[in-house]
Amino acid sequence: MKSIPTSAQMLAKHIVGIQLDEEKNSKISSDKINLICQKLSIPLSKLAGSQGFTLLLSRSLALTKAKIEWFESITVLPDGTLEGFESAALHQNKESKELGRIALTVELLQLLITFIGEPLLIVIMSDAWPSISNLESEKNHD
Repeated sequence: MKSIPTSAQMLAKHIVGIQLDEEKNSKISSDKINLICQKLSIPLSKLAGSQGFTLLLSRSLALTKAKIEWFESITVLPDGTLEGFESAALHQNKESKELGRIALTVELLQLLITFIGEPLLIVIMSDAWPSISNLESEKNHD
């Protein structure tokens, strides 16, 4: 029996996909996961402070490390960025890297849904990724 994706999983796949598209059209070589963290850190730092965002990301990373072994060498820096993702990902195939990005994003989104609720999270994410609003509208019509 196939499991039904959670809202956090659907949102995570969507924003990782958006970052992939943006990366293809940009000269920026930074990994998508740090771009996602950077985009989320701006509104969430206003809500919880920069230290609060860093703590949420650290907890998300710890939860991801319990599931994905190759994340073990990755750490969260005080500015809310990840250190070590790119070097750890060098030894992974494309699918494994993508699953890792999604897994970390899912953990972060699930924590945020727990703390602030999905409606407020959607509003916050819509500033960084306007197409999230369209995704939610489609989900509500199904």
